[in-house]
Amino acid sequence: MKIVGICGEPSTGKTSLMRKLMAELSVEWVHDRFKTLDYLHNEKHVVLGKYAGEYFDGTDSLSMAVINDAEEFLLQPREVILFEGDRLFCQRFLQACLRATKMCRFVQLTYSSDTFLVRREDRAMRGIKQADSFIKGRRTKYGNLRKDFPFIEVMSNDNLTDQQAIVKNLIDWIQA
Repeated sequence: MKIVGICGEPSTGKTSLMRKLMAELSVEWVHDRFKTLDYLHNEKHVVLGKYAGEYFDGTDSLSMAVINDAEEFLLQPREVILFEGDRLFCQRFLQACLRATKMCRFVQLTYSSDTFLVRREDRAMRGIKQADSFIKGRRTKYGNLRKDFPFIEVMSNDNLTDQQAIVKNLIDWIQA
């Protein structure tokens, strides 16, 4: 089993990147549910979370208490599991992933300060506002996780070229 986890501050492109990965891995995904854990799957791949809407789905739409079910889900045989977002990208779930398999890649998406400002303005125009303290908290959380898991890869996701390179990198690893 291989596991890919993607994290990053708000607006780093986690959900957009996951949608691109999903498009590369399959034309058709089937929605399913394991207790409180929604997921999509095809013959080989599982993507944890919901991906029906345009914004803020993925694992953001899962219950805050989903982690117990997500850990149990890891015990079922799967070829590839992918997840993104703050809900599951935490010390407890990363440790559960590593217990399930040593074939894990954890990626933190970053962006330049200019990209952050553009994306934040775009979200504000859509009525989505996140407090500076929330964003700072995510930054601190991921910095602390990198101390505990120094193998978390940091990848810049400022533009479409960056996104395409990250997708190719992860697809190549998944299919190797």
